[in-house]
Amino acid sequence: FLVLTPHLVVSLGILVSILLTAFWIKTPAATNWFQLSITVFLMGMAVLFWKIPHTFLMGPSVACNGLLSGIKLIPGFCLSFISASMAYLFFVSRRALQLDQINKPEVGILWLFILLGAGLAICAHNLMTLYLGIEMISLSFYVLVGMRRDHAPSSEAGIKYVILGAFSSAILLFGMSLVYGLTGSVNYDDIKIATKGISVWHDSGVDPILYYIYLVASLCIFVGLFFKLS
Repeated sequence: FLVLTPHLVVSLGILVSILLTAFWIKTPAATNWFQLSITVFLMGMAVLFWKIPHTFLMGPSVACNGLLSGIKLIPGFCLSFISASMAYLFFVSRRALQLDQINKPEVGILWLFILLGAGLAICAHNLMTLYLGIEMISLSFYVLVGMRRDHAPSSEAGIKYVILGAFSSAILLFGMSLVYGLTGSVNYDDIKIATKGISVWHDSGVDPILYYIYLVASLCIFVGLFFKLS
């Protein structure tokens, strides 16, 4: 439970934001106060992530000892940096949102979804959690890109983003399915152990076909991830 506390706090913030948007935020002044509250919340999350000891996020028995488990303080630092950066960008972009006529409370909620997805991706210990975090970030960006429904370039960019995102998700899932077929697991530690012999097949007598399948799977995963990053 303690491991999930940061993500539960962000999820609670999303739920409260949705309820406030539905029942209270109806005027521009309320929207401005809401955006300020989101900014303060993001800064608070940055402080929370920074204060979390690395043993809390990266102990040997917790879920957050994933891709970056070998480097102390990296998960906490990454989450703190992301939260602080989002708070700063959200605060300085208020004027641009007003000029583009998308100064809506939904923007702040989508920023919180992005923060939650980034937290899941950074602290993931298996491929499915990694994929869930990446998709949560991508879906939020889809909506943000196409939010100006009366603006043709925005709608066009949103559609193109969705199509490319779906294409990259398919490649990413294909690579993950190949890894699961080779190793029988989606956990990072199990994959590392199972592929140790495959990566050096010429010295260990492993079937070369397994090596090439592993190579294709790794290539698909990296291509999908780079598509998402781009």
